[in-house]
Amino acid sequence: MPHRRRPFAVTLAGLVAAVSVCVPIGAGAATACPSLGPMLQTGTVGQVVGDPALATIGISGLAVSRFDSESTGEQIAWAAGDRSANERAGIDQVFLFGLDARDGSLAIRYPLEPAAFQDDPVETSTDSITKLGQTSNPIPDIEDLSIDYIDGGPGWVWLFDTGDNGGARGNLDAYVVREPDLATEPASATATIGAGLAVPGSGRVTPSPPPSPSGASGLSFLTSDPELDEALTGPTLPVVRYPIRLMQGGIQVTSNVEAAFVDSNAPAGGPAPIYLISKSAVDGDGARTDFRFFRFATRNTAASGLTNDAVYVGTVSFAQADLKVTAASILDDGSAFVVRAVNGGGQRPDVDVVGLWQRTSGTTIENEIADRPNPDCRWSLNSAPASSSEETIALDLTDATSTGFEGFVWTHDVRGVAPYFTAPRTG
Repeated sequence: MPHRRRPFAVTLAGLVAAVSVCVPIGAGAATACPSLGPMLQTGTVGQVVGDPALATIGISGLAVSRFDSESTGEQIAWAAGDRSANERAGIDQVFLFGLDARDGSLAIRYPLEPAAFQDDPVETSTDSITKLGQTSNPIPDIEDLSIDYIDGGPGWVWLFDTGDNGGARGNLDAYVVREPDLATEPASATATIGAGLAVPGSGRVTPSPPPSPSGASGLSFLTSDPELDEALTGPTLPVVRYPIRLMQGGIQVTSNVEAAFVDSNAPAGGPAPIYLISKSAVDGDGARTDFRFFRFATRNTAASGLTNDAVYVGTVSFAQADLKVTAASILDDGSAFVVRAVNGGGQRPDVDVVGLWQRTSGTTIENEIADRPNPDCRWSLNSAPASSSEETIALDLTDATSTGFEGFVWTHDVRGVAPYFTAPRTG
């Protein structure tokens, strides 16, 4: 699974179907906007062919790996379940999922070491989702996922346990695991699953699902054939927890954060900075169109007894009121980042947009948003099904030189079978 990349430079071309695009709209933007092909529902998140019980995985974080298969264009997207998915899984069951980036089918999953997770966040609003009530089990409220890339090998996967709908959490958390190195596992143990993604080490299986219970709905992603579960499950991965405080003007603040990413290409040395974006807009002028950015670059683990102070560094804006930011992602070469915002009504977002900020080489993210708080490029997705929840998003844009899938991939964290969408890059 070789890795190659080049600077993010594209030419403008027309778009088709339900995705719309603009030319760069921010002052100082360096290049034209990427062009995308038709927006398609290419599959169902987590679904293994012949086993619909594995399709019900509420996804709230998604990042396409830089590794791809040279000959076939297959590619892994790492994904994390939301709080309700983790709660449904049961005691001490939190997974890192490997999906086929082309259609969302489940390729492999890794249990995460349960001892690392914090106790269930006290969020009464989430009880109505699963009807299980607050529990004493460590169940994180993971809202986004990002990869801290390391040259020449797998990176570190960051899982952001930053959901805070009630504004009541003193500290947020991030959990970090090493990206599984699928390329080093024996080729003799290859499985062909879903649309044909070959994942070394996951075993060759023929799915044989059990009958669904009468009247069952919202089946757990663990409700499947035991042999299939075993074949799709890798070893337990160790996890490190990093406590986070949001700081503004020297004072700790609370904010619901559902969008975050790691900048592996920051111009300064030291650990890669992590950026978190508030879900709700908070403006001093009452317009409520600006979303706060926070940054930290420390690596204080929970074991140290110290926190990582994420300091306010600026805002971004879609120049439109009543939006909520629900996902963000950055290209693995750091040349652009994207932010997704929605406005939900009646359980159906009527506004669903993605903004892209292009980055000048050698500048920091905070420099870029200070110069251009509005996106350089903007797309309208509007793909959510009627059952979708507005706060439930996953999104990524792959490296332009990859031989794997290139373009946007996203899903909605629905309470049931989650559709998986793609918009392939055409220029």
